[in-house]
Amino acid sequence: MTAPTDDPLVALLAQLRAGQRTQSEFLQLLLKSRVWLLMTAEWDGRSVPDAATRLLLVSDPGGEAVENIAVFSARERAVAFQPHAPGFQPVEIDAFMAFLGLRDGQGMIVNPRDELGFRLAPKAASQVRDGAYKVLQGMKTDKPGGKPDA
Repeated sequence: MTAPTDDPLVALLAQLRAGQRTQSEFLQLLLKSRVWLLMTAEWDGRSVPDAATRLLLVSDPGGEAVENIAVFSARERAVAFQPHAPGFQPVEIDAFMAFLGLRDGQGMIVNPRDELGFRLAPKAASQVRDGAYKVLQGMKTDKPGGKPDA
């Protein structure tokens, strides 16, 4: 799939491949972005999903026995992947929330099977997830006006 000009994540991935950007810059943009997942049921991306709802996991492209959450930078990319995932539908969420859904040992692949995809190994994905949890905890302990609880 070619890079649409309105997909900032793919544009940054193209720059990353060309050596013009860093992985850190990509991850920073990813964490601030809305992304698409393929799931077995609709979800608002903020509440706890129904226990029966499944998230699409894809295997590691290197053939390793690693589960990866499949994340898509645009709805069109998620829809194009649907033939590989019957019964799954596109759901838009904050990427931050996708990281919170990672289990230990899972990685993340942005735009799986795409020339402009990105793989985040399980160890790195867990580090980003743990950082996201810390941010979330800070949000929960802030009082109105941004002052933490004593």
